[in-house]
Amino acid sequence: MVSVHENWDWERLEAVLPREKLELIAAVQPPRSDAGLDRPGWRWEDKRNFWVSSAYGYLFQGLDFGNGDTWKRIWKLAVPQRVRVFIWLTFHNRLLTNVERVRRHVASSGSCEICNNGQEDMDHVLRFFTVAKGVWTRLLPPARWASFFGLPFPEWLRLNLFDKSFYIADDEWGVRVGGDFRDNQGKWLFGFTRFVGHCETLLAELWAIHDGLLHAWELGYRCVEVESDCLDAVKIAMARSKTLDGSALVCSIHRLLSNDWSVVVSHVDRGSNGVADALARRGHGSSMAPVSLFKVPDEVACMVDSEHEVPFDGRGSSLASTALDEREVPFDPGGFS
Repeated sequence: MVSVHENWDWERLEAVLPREKLELIAAVQPPRSDAGLDRPGWRWEDKRNFWVSSAYGYLFQGLDFGNGDTWKRIWKLAVPQRVRVFIWLTFHNRLLTNVERVRRHVASSGSCEICNNGQEDMDHVLRFFTVAKGVWTRLLPPARWASFFGLPFPEWLRLNLFDKSFYIADDEWGVRVGGDFRDNQGKWLFGFTRFVGHCETLLAELWAIHDGLLHAWELGYRCVEVESDCLDAVKIAMARSKTLDGSALVCSIHRLLSNDWSVVVSHVDRGSNGVADALARRGHGSSMAPVSLFKVPDEVACMVDSEHEVPFDGRGSSLASTALDEREVPFDPGGFS
């Protein structure tokens, strides 16, 4: 089931397995002789060690309590405690927005001081603030925008947290990977997209780094800078973190980095991954196999031109990649450039 290029043979796999199984396989690196032996690990913990807390979180994840008690459902969410507290405050309408500050007589204006676009209430902060809305529109298919932004805030909040069908419905969401590669003047060299099925977001981000490095090496580039806004992925790639230590994918990244070339993996902010995000969205609904793009796609051409106006530092070629997880809307949105 592995091709001569050491990728999964999707034509054979698609002939014998359903789509949902293929999406699980997509996140797994194909077997190879130098990848070492398989070993057991606890999949619900980053370092693959078993903890009772992670088992408890898994057992209660997505559990339908069926009693309509919003408060109990909040405290049973499989998220960190600080996130539960944040949601609890949100349902109580007690986030310290400017509107709430005015109500408490500690501020004179309830308007948003950043975007100057309306009152800074919870709905504005979580849904309509410029940055928040930008995140939502990148995560949601355009067909969902009208209902997502048109619902009353209390109903939107409940559906956002407890009704998965509100987002998924007839649209299969998964993790999609995309990236773009530029020369030292910001000029387009190539791009890539990949659908990695259902897996952890961090794993998808590592797949993006892996695919970008593999493309760059096979195309003959020998002076490359990888820029990522996922600090965890950068630490793993640079062997400064034990998370996922020993996994076949991480080992493959380290093998690529050990080749005879100059590669720097650096952490950057999220402001420079617009083209990579667009390429990841472009990968939705495509085949399981990764796709290389040597011509700039029409939908990102304007973005490439605008970013081209700000050249790179001249060190070498620059690779930007991103992973989008469509299965859920995170509170601290990830993705990386």
